Amino acid sequence: MLHNDGTVPASHYPTAVTSLRTYVRSNGGNWLIISVLRPERTTTEVDRAEITEWLTGWALKGAEVVDTYELAAGRAWLTKFAGSEITAHNVVISTPDGAVIVVDGNSNMPIADLKAVAAGLLPQ
Repeated sequence: MLHNDGTVPASHYPTAVTSLRTYVRSNGGNWLIISVLRPERTTTEVDRAEITEWLTGWALKGAEVVDTYELAAGRAWLTKFAGSEITAHNVVISTPDGAVIVVDGNSNMPIADLKAVAAGLLPQ
């Protein structure tokens, strides 16, 4: 299982890398974050597919899956996080090459916009 306790992973542990891009609309009220998580180092016990499964599980943890569908980039899950004051959605995509992409917006971001951004992501 992947975890981050703040130390550098030993060379015999599986790893993943993350990149993140944040977009804020000029009104300051709507923001969008696109995270890309990629398996990096495999081991004899843990292959790329298992790391991808862990990353996908992490991205979906605690969320209600509202819809599952296919995109050009891979399998997608529309999720919902209902808090005590707001409800937010995101789209999690698992790509054929093992990357996990999370398109996340604040509660003001329309679901249609999240899905449109996710649909515009293409496999590399």
